[in-house]
Amino acid sequence: MRALLFNEFHLLAIILPYVDMTEETISQEPVKFQDLEASLKESKEPEKKLELVIHFMETALAQQGTPHFKDFWEAKKMCLDLFREHINPIARIHLWARYSELSREARKLKELFDEESAFAVEQIEMALHAIEAEVAKIPELVGSYPQFQFRIPARQLHHNEAQYKELQTELDLMNAYASKITALRKELMKTDMRIRDKNHFFARLSTLGDAVFPKRKELITKVSELFRTDIDAFIANTFTGELKTAELFHVKDEIKALQSAAKELTLNAETFAASREGLSQCWDTVSRLIESKKKEEVEQRVEFRQHRDEILAKLSDITKRHEEKKLDDQGALAELDLISMQMRKMVLGRHEIDILREKLTEVRKVFLAKQQIEVNAARDAIRQKEEARKAALEAAETGIEQAIATAAQKEPGVLQGIYEELADTISDLSCYRAEKIELERKLHRFRDLILEMKEQKIQNLAADDKEKLSHLKQFLSELTEQRDDVKARLENLRRQKGSSQLNFAQALEANDSIDQERARLERIETNIEEIEQQISDLEE
Repeated sequence: MRALLFNEFHLLAIILPYVDMTEETISQEPVKFQDLEASLKESKEPEKKLELVIHFMETALAQQGTPHFKDFWEAKKMCLDLFREHINPIARIHLWARYSELSREARKLKELFDEESAFAVEQIEMALHAIEAEVAKIPELVGSYPQFQFRIPARQLHHNEAQYKELQTELDLMNAYASKITALRKELMKTDMRIRDKNHFFARLSTLGDAVFPKRKELITKVSELFRTDIDAFIANTFTGELKTAELFHVKDEIKALQSAAKELTLNAETFAASREGLSQCWDTVSRLIESKKKEEVEQRVEFRQHRDEILAKLSDITKRHEEKKLDDQGALAELDLISMQMRKMVLGRHEIDILREKLTEVRKVFLAKQQIEVNAARDAIRQKEEARKAALEAAETGIEQAIATAAQKEPGVLQGIYEELADTISDLSCYRAEKIELERKLHRFRDLILEMKEQKIQNLAADDKEKLSHLKQFLSELTEQRDDVKARLENLRRQKGSSQLNFAQALEANDSIDQERARLERIETNIEEIEQQISDLEE
């Protein structure tokens, strides 16, 4: 024991200096390979040199991003040379274990990064190949590409609309491939792979860019020149004569359409800025003209008030005749409808329209009072019917649950009568499809319980009991009938699922029901096979 303790203390005395040095070294910043060589020249003990090299290997693997494999392999060669020198055996075991673990970790990391790089190269190759194949067929794709359409049509652009659609459609296609090329270039720049592969991909992307970007620039120039010409013509021809109020609003709508077209078309910066400035000036001019027209609205307000007073007088007359019993509810409502039609044809202001609508609604409520009473009575009847339906549904559910809970205390024959009564009750219930399905599920569980009790009772009969064969045949007949019912129900559920009228929740519910019925069918068929075998054994 004393010798063992001495050996352990001796081992700690040898290893601890290197452990302390490792913690101190790890706390420092990662060193470069040149710094490592300088540190090795300053150290004389091979153990300390090995500790420095192994720590450098750990640092090389712990770098963020891609580990410094090149520095790691160089340091590994140094380790092999240092291990050939005379080293304390205990320290050699400790350092060799760290060296081996780092070597295995480096191989795993190298395999992992090689797989990631190969996968990235493969994915970029596939994407690049697809873009190259599509770019080669751009002239053919233009005809099948979705045709460009202005979101807000502008009258000024109508005479050149076909040319705009042709140029912008091809531009949309070019923009799509330009975006793909740019995105792929960005992805390639941040993906780690061999420089040779990356340069190869950049060369291919450059070739694709030569096929797309010059043509795209040419199309942008054509669209910009065409749009600039149309905008200049619009600005020059819009204010040649005096415009009426309605025409000013049409001009504003046209300016909005042209501004929208400038955003939808792919224009160069100069054309976009010039068109935006010219259209803004037109907008300001139209706004000033509209402001001057507002003075005319004062005169219109007098007319608005006259029309308002006329409608209010008619509403008062209808109310007075209704109070004097000279006009019934239906006649009053008919006259109110005529007044509503008359209001639509009159020139009225927004304020007057609000006042008349509020008054019209107030008068109409009086005449709709009787109708509202009838509506309320109908709603009460519907509510009472719904409450009765829910009560019947709850009673059926309670009956099934009580029957299942007390089944063990009753004979199968009595339970069969209870089942038939519950089945008749459920069939007569007025309930929703989901509610009826849930009731039928519970009822089927009750029926399965009855059959299990019958089967248990039959199985309890002695093997030589003459009644057992008769009971088995009767039980087989009931199982066969139940199997036919389950098959029919399963087929009905499948037809419902196949229809396109089910929503997502109903489809999930149908799947659940089908699974349950399929499981029941499997249990029943298994029971049928067992009963048939027992009947065959008794008959023999």
